[in-house]
Amino acid sequence: FMGEVVETGPDVRNLKPLLLTKDSRVTLQMTLLREDAGEWRFRVHSRPTDAADWTLHAQGRIATCSDAAEDPLPAVDEFGSQRVEGAAFYQEERERGNQWGNAFQGMAELWMGEREALGRIVVHPSLAADMERCLFHPAVSDACGHPLAALVALGAQDVSRQGAFVGEGIDEVRFHGRARGGEFWSHARLLPDEEDRTLLRGDVLTYDHERRLIAETRGARLRYLSGGEFARDI
Repeated sequence: FMGEVVETGPDVRNLKPLLLTKDSRVTLQMTLLREDAGEWRFRVHSRPTDAADWTLHAQGRIATCSDAAEDPLPAVDEFGSQRVEGAAFYQEERERGNQWGNAFQGMAELWMGEREALGRIVVHPSLAADMERCLFHPAVSDACGHPLAALVALGAQDVSRQGAFVGEGIDEVRFHGRARGGEFWSHARLLPDEEDRTLLRGDVLTYDHERRLIAETRGARLRYLSGGEFARDI
């Protein structure tokens, strides 16, 4: 798929978390099943080294597409005066059970709107050598989603969306180019509220330092948990 516009979807699902400890020994397997010309189905399984059965963790579809990207990056001054330091967001989230390791804490600053936010994402130095190996480094991709979580964490005080959360799934992801460089912009927009108040949905658009749209994450779903389950460092 290299050199082409790539999309995953519809309905990328995270079905079950993979929980690891420092003593865990787990085999991971990603399977690609060709369904049609240019379309593939993927599945991610794991199993402990002493077990025979595989556990399905995630699944979805991969395809090439030719749609042009026509969603420009908004200007900072469109978001008013509410600016937040990334360090303040990560401290707030740490107290709520969402803890990211240093390499994942890429959101340097954030500008808040009513239902949208603009974040400046800086690549941690420890990731620089691996950026060329990935279409979009997973730690950087994760950080680009943090403005979406910040809209709830730092915005309206909805008690059902104030604890630890996990990524439940994505409607669709489109890659328009490789993520290169040390700085990116992330534009997050909330979608209409769900009846289920523990579920949050939104879109995240990622731009490179030249303001070119390189990735679209549509219909990202965050599931807020009770009691702080799964709150641990990653």
